[in-house]
Amino acid sequence: MAEEALKTAKTDRRTAKGTLTRCGKSLAKLIEAKRPEQEVRDGLSKLQLAFDNLVAKHENYSRLIEDDTEFEVQEGWMGECQEDFMSMEMDAKIYLDSFFSKEKAPMKTNHTSTASKTKNSGVGEPGSSGILNMQIEEDALSVSSGDNDHPINPISTHQSTSSGNDNFTPDHEGTSVVSGHEVNPNATTGACGFKMEKPKMPKFTGDVRDYAIFRADFKHAIESKYSKRDAITFLRTCLQDKPLELIKGIGSDYKAAWDYLDSIYGDPRFVSDTITQDIVKFRALQPGEDARFCDLVHLVKRSFNTLKEVGSQNDMDNSHMLSIIEQKMCSDDRKVWSRDLERQGEKATLERLMKWMDVEMKSRMRATAPLRSSRSVYALQVEAPNQKWYKCWYCKNSSHWPDTCPKFAALGIDQRIKVAKENHVCFSCMKAAGREHRVDNCRRRRKCTKTENGRECMHFHHPLLHKSTAVKVGVASLSEPHETLLPVVTCKIYGQNGFQKQSNTLLDSGAQISLIREETAAALGLKGNDTAVTLTKVGGEEETIKTKVYKVPVSSIDNTEMFSIKAIGIPRISEEVSAVQLRPIAKLLGLESERIRRGNGPVDLLIGIDHAQMHTGQTRQTGQLVARRTPLGWVVFGGPSGETQVNGRVYHVRFAAPVEMSDFWKTEAMGVEVKPCVCEADKLTQAEREEAEIISKSCEKVGKQWMIPYPWKKDPMLLPDNKPLAMKRLESTERRLKKDPEKGVAYDKQMEEMKEMQFSRKLSRKEMDNYKGPVHYIPHRAVIRPEKKSTPVRIVFNSSSVYQGHALNDYWLKGPDLLNSLFGVILRFREKEVAVMGDISKMYHRIRIPEEDQHVHRFLWRNLETEREPDVYVKTVLTFGDKPAPAMAQIALRKTAEENKKDYPEAAEVLTKNSYMDDICGSVDTVAQAQKLTRDLDKVLDSGGFGVKGWTSNKLLTKTENQENEFKMFQEEVEEKVLGVIWNYVTDEFSFKVKVDLLCLTDYSVDRGVKMTKRTLLSQVARFYDPIGFAAAFVIRAKIGLQELWQIGLHWDDELPYDVKDKWIQLFKEMKELDRIGFKRCLVPPETPELPVLCVFSDASQEAFGACAYIRQKTKQGTYEVNFVAAKSRVAPLKQLTIPRLELQAAVLASRLAKTIVKECTIQFADVKFFTDSSITLAWIQSPSRSFKPFVSARIGEIQNNSDPSQWKHIPGEENVADDVSRGLHVKQLTGRWMNGPEFLKLPEEQWPVQTATLQQEGDMERRHVNAVTTVPPADVGNVIDVKNFSSWRKLIRVTAWIRRLTEKIRLRRNTLSGREGPLMPEELKKAEMSWIKSAQKDLKSRMKNGDFKTLSPFIDDKGIIRVGGRIDKAIVSYEEKHPVLLPNEHRISLLITSHMHNHGHPGVATTTAKIRRKYWILKANKLSKAVKFKCVSCREMAHKAETQLMADLPALRLAPQTPPFYYSSCDYFGPYIVKIGRNKTRKHYGVIFTCLNTRAVHLELAVNLSPMEFIQVLRRFFSIRGYPAVLLSDNGSQMVGAERELREMVEGLDSDKLRDFCAERSINWLFTAPAAPHQNGCAEALVKSCKRALKKAIGEQVLSPFELYTCLLEVGNLVNQRPIGRVPNDPDDGKYLCPNDMLLGRATPEVPQGPFQDTKNPRRRVEFVQKIVESFWKRWSRDVLPALVIRKAWHTERRNVQVDDIVVMADNNAIRGKWTIGRVIEVYPGTDGRVRNVKVKTPAGEYSRPVTKIAVIYPAEGYD
Repeated sequence: MAEEALKTAKTDRRTAKGTLTRCGKSLAKLIEAKRPEQEVRDGLSKLQLAFDNLVAKHENYSRLIEDDTEFEVQEGWMGECQEDFMSMEMDAKIYLDSFFSKEKAPMKTNHTSTASKTKNSGVGEPGSSGILNMQIEEDALSVSSGDNDHPINPISTHQSTSSGNDNFTPDHEGTSVVSGHEVNPNATTGACGFKMEKPKMPKFTGDVRDYAIFRADFKHAIESKYSKRDAITFLRTCLQDKPLELIKGIGSDYKAAWDYLDSIYGDPRFVSDTITQDIVKFRALQPGEDARFCDLVHLVKRSFNTLKEVGSQNDMDNSHMLSIIEQKMCSDDRKVWSRDLERQGEKATLERLMKWMDVEMKSRMRATAPLRSSRSVYALQVEAPNQKWYKCWYCKNSSHWPDTCPKFAALGIDQRIKVAKENHVCFSCMKAAGREHRVDNCRRRRKCTKTENGRECMHFHHPLLHKSTAVKVGVASLSEPHETLLPVVTCKIYGQNGFQKQSNTLLDSGAQISLIREETAAALGLKGNDTAVTLTKVGGEEETIKTKVYKVPVSSIDNTEMFSIKAIGIPRISEEVSAVQLRPIAKLLGLESERIRRGNGPVDLLIGIDHAQMHTGQTRQTGQLVARRTPLGWVVFGGPSGETQVNGRVYHVRFAAPVEMSDFWKTEAMGVEVKPCVCEADKLTQAEREEAEIISKSCEKVGKQWMIPYPWKKDPMLLPDNKPLAMKRLESTERRLKKDPEKGVAYDKQMEEMKEMQFSRKLSRKEMDNYKGPVHYIPHRAVIRPEKKSTPVRIVFNSSSVYQGHALNDYWLKGPDLLNSLFGVILRFREKEVAVMGDISKMYHRIRIPEEDQHVHRFLWRNLETEREPDVYVKTVLTFGDKPAPAMAQIALRKTAEENKKDYPEAAEVLTKNSYMDDICGSVDTVAQAQKLTRDLDKVLDSGGFGVKGWTSNKLLTKTENQENEFKMFQEEVEEKVLGVIWNYVTDEFSFKVKVDLLCLTDYSVDRGVKMTKRTLLSQVARFYDPIGFAAAFVIRAKIGLQELWQIGLHWDDELPYDVKDKWIQLFKEMKELDRIGFKRCLVPPETPELPVLCVFSDASQEAFGACAYIRQKTKQGTYEVNFVAAKSRVAPLKQLTIPRLELQAAVLASRLAKTIVKECTIQFADVKFFTDSSITLAWIQSPSRSFKPFVSARIGEIQNNSDPSQWKHIPGEENVADDVSRGLHVKQLTGRWMNGPEFLKLPEEQWPVQTATLQQEGDMERRHVNAVTTVPPADVGNVIDVKNFSSWRKLIRVTAWIRRLTEKIRLRRNTLSGREGPLMPEELKKAEMSWIKSAQKDLKSRMKNGDFKTLSPFIDDKGIIRVGGRIDKAIVSYEEKHPVLLPNEHRISLLITSHMHNHGHPGVATTTAKIRRKYWILKANKLSKAVKFKCVSCREMAHKAETQLMADLPALRLAPQTPPFYYSSCDYFGPYIVKIGRNKTRKHYGVIFTCLNTRAVHLELAVNLSPMEFIQVLRRFFSIRGYPAVLLSDNGSQMVGAERELREMVEGLDSDKLRDFCAERSINWLFTAPAAPHQNGCAEALVKSCKRALKKAIGEQVLSPFELYTCLLEVGNLVNQRPIGRVPNDPDDGKYLCPNDMLLGRATPEVPQGPFQDTKNPRRRVEFVQKIVESFWKRWSRDVLPALVIRKAWHTERRNVQVDDIVVMADNNAIRGKWTIGRVIEVYPGTDGRVRNVKVKTPAGEYSRPVTKIAVIYPAEGYD
């Protein structure tokens, strides 16, 4: 069907190609014959239609192509067709252009005549069509601006010129503008059929980045065609928001507008700062963010181009900005960039970086582009003539969309995906995709809503296209006749509360665990325990899911016997089971069809081989069909003969084994573990001792061998006969071995060897029948060990296998752990020069067991002959894997050594102390001693039936051994494992052998499906075996990395982030280099003159802490040899500790390590020395432990128990080799001081860099603070009473005296005496004072000895008080005045004494100091007195020093040039003045001053009464003359305090709300300054003074009438407006001074200005004259006034900001100075610069707003301490 459709589509495309070819040839003939224009145009149209049809046919054909290679070929063919079409089209258009060129000259003439005709028609009245003309000009500009190189469409141009609107408007430059279009005489007119869009006017909204481009575009488009007056009109239309607001006050001055805009936006520094901030604020990239990388490239290029436009490209082309840009890239990008620089050999420059980023961006865009994007190369698409569009592309129906199509939904998921791909469907919305519609840009792109295992699908596709990833174990169906039947039976599954369900159960003997469908478990209400299972799919990919383990009761349909199945819940077990015709199958097998119960539908339960009894029963077979009668009923399985096609998925399901870290941490703790306190010599618990006695007493010697019965703790008769389980395991083992015949032969050979060596024996049928004791079978399996050349396959017996809830190992006692310390055995192996090592051959198999124990060790084997019944064997010796086997073997070995102790004491001791499992390790001084030791060991072992495979040594022991060593060297196998550590006996060095599989996760080329997770990393790190710590300084990096994984919060099976993964890859690669590093085995050289010294170092960092030990030995040559002994490390806990505490932890580790080394080694050390670079830790160790807090105390106690504090030394940090283990080293650095020790150990001890440590303040914080209550030590009262809790010297003395009296009473009460009663006596107060003086003088005694107070001649009197000697001994004054007590200024009592003296009268600094020195000589007393006076609340309250603050910046209202007069104004009152109303009547009138905040002009008005309405009348007169101001500023009313009462009443009577309402209706914003702050309305206040002075001089003592006064006010206002503002010129060239009248009148005085003026009736000339006056004023204002505003004339210093809760007094000019009101600041009002100048104060009378200049802070909120 598909092939036929493909063939049809190809035929249609070929037909369309033929049509295109014919049209092309026809068009070429027309051009060649130079046919008329219309014929060529028709031919071109036919060609375009033919090409569109070809594109459509090609699209239909390409949709059916599935092969990518074929698709690319066809796309190439289409590209050639497109090139042919474009060539023919261009030829035709060039031909048509020739026609249009001939018409260009007449069109020019037509336009010119039309323009001239319009010009002669005259100009209408000014303003009559101004708006229309402006709109015409803007339309014309939208066409003409921009140097458009494209020709204007001749048709549209002709239409516009011939239309009814022929009005032309001449501009000032003489350019004619046509209504709608401007004709450019230089433009080349062509015949192109495309209609060009009109260029848009540039816009500017205030972004400094766009200003330079906007300015250039605007000037290019406007200034060459329009006058400046018109240009500023266009400029206003192009500006928006703030820029438009800025030029509102500028009239027609085009240049002034640009100057102002340039000053705000044109500064290149602003542009540079803004662009720098853009790059700095860009969030740094993360790996994989390709889209944001493109954004960064665009930002960098756009920023550089902007700076280049303003000529500041160097602000970005520098190393600083280059560094910032590099920091915004992710680590991977920086690596690529660095490698590119290295490869090119160039320096990093901005130009080079931008080129690299451009190339990188293009490559990423290509890499992320959708496949087959070449389909979107055509700009046009023409639907096929007869092609109909349907909503649903699947069923060709428009009644529904495809995502609701029932036919499509009925398809299987694989079929749905296939159909969607064939129809090129968008996987997000299920609609047809196209060139502009893909899944990545689909507007309905959503995440899939399907969930599995509680997790949402993470992919972006439609739910109908979601493919389940549920677990499928097998396939049980027979949908086709040739498929194989799996063993499925219908049975009953029981749940809670009597629920039961008939379910399909699959009996899978190949599964090791049983499974249940989660839906079934939930329906039955089964309760399970949480667990996890790992799914290992084909190819090795693993997935771990969390689930539950259930106990599932099942029974057959006909039987009530119930079985309990332990099953794991998973979402889905297999495909659904199809219905099967059971009648013919039952007939073939000779069964009744009713006896076979097999349903259809989902499989609810899978029973694995872990329940082997469910797979047993009577069997019938016919051909390949088998029927078995299982406990759940008859089950049929098998299928037709011959090969069958397997299409199922294969999974391996197993329990997720917990991450086993015990062995790793056990190795890490060797040598530093904390052992429980066990007083007995054998270190066994009581239970272990009893078990050891049971085994020891049951030992019996049979010939040379030991026979030991197993220690049973349960009756072995309870063991079930588990032969079915053993049979299933045998079959499984056989299947595996048959896959690899070589391993199968090796496995069978080992079975035969066991039989030949009598380690096992075959049971006869008779013996099996006659034996009545307990019987149990142990399964066995093969363990592959390819690294073992002798035994690559090993037989492992499993005594822990469970059958019906019973396991053999559960029936035995474990026995004691008699193994020696592995750490100690290796240390003793390293002690001396000659090392020997042997491995006891088959140690467990040398111990026999009695017959009753042999029968519980039965096993099955048939020599891989699977067609016969297996033979039954029994083990006759100890079995490796049995729980008590290690204890039994060790007891037998120790008994052998005990028997031979008298004859061979050295050999017996080696067997007892230097053996571990079946390995014997020892070291001696000479070869002769080694030879004797090995001979004795052979004899001792032989007496117990044991034997050594062969002895290995670093020295020649026998000739045979020499030959063997030479043979091994020839084979390059000179390495042996000593208790897991690799030993090269030729070089006598320990080394590492990193396995290749450790690095498998780093090779992505091997398997990209394997994830690097926390679980896999942990297992890899735990596999690294280093019990001594040779590579501890390297391994600590892996430990720190693992801890970081916990801190990140990753789960066990979450994949690592890319950056973390890269770190681990590098770490594993470094680990491989450990193969080339070796550590010396022998610790002590022979014949040394002195005993060695053990040197242990400790150190800590924020990440880890550790310790390392070295042995220092003096040689015969007098030099010192240093060898590495051991090292241990720990990561710092996640709960952060201080560095001193971590250093203490490291010291504990060092003490444990040293204690273990001394205990395990037979070397006698002359001394043990500990080194640390922490002076705090050293001071702690050398102090009593009980004086510190529990954390420190417990660890110091352990250190002092493990070592002598005098053994601890302090060294500089750079000499501390333990720093390597606390921070980590590279593998290559291990061969330095880490291996050979620090250099100073090779020097004599006198030259060691040992330093003296003292306890620092940080360490003192760990001391335990204990306050004495009942006793006052006479030595120092400061230990009893905390002087910081007192603020009065008198109170401190009296409290001290009372406590001393109480102490004395308690002391006397012991002798039945009563103490003193009543008030304190003077001598008691004197003693209390002296006790504090002695406490304060403790530190002065040492300073006095150093001669610090020579000028004072100090001495100690008979009471132990230090007094000043001086030179006035003969003065007739008191003793205390002649010799005052010397006190330090930093002690608390010095401050209390100074405060006490100051509070008596609150004198000044000098007086306070003088009063103090009449009795006390306090060092730096003057400074202390000054501080006390400054903080004294009473003094500050009396001083009334008001607060000040840095003068604020001028508000924007004062800096608004180009604004009309009085646009921003302030007002104030002055007066009153007495006026005549009648002959004998007078009244008070008031002056009102209005001031312009920019021109400083004044306007004076007269207020006739005190009513608010009168003030509003004043405002109305002002508004009528000067216009409405935008802002009106005035005092709040209380600024007139101290003025006349009437004025205050009038101001207080004003209703601010009425004023605001009155002004709001006129769009006026009324602002009020803070009360009592006249300086905040300084403009009006300053001019009030000038006006009052002028009125005083004009009126004198006269009484005027109201209008006379009003006349005076106006004249005074004019005089004030004649005053100069700003700088007074002193140069004739500067012209006259600037005054407000220059703006108000256009001249400085009211005199008539001298002419001549140009006599014209043209109002434009008059407007220009007035405009020039305004421009002249503002230019001079900018020159003379603006600079004068820069200077701060007062309040130059920034002060502390007043804060909320400050205690203050409010300044009141009318109150008595000492009685100002006290209040508290409840609110502050900071200005734009963050400085507080106005506050709200709460007093007993109410809340008041005041400036800070009217308050005085007497006590700050933060206090003085």
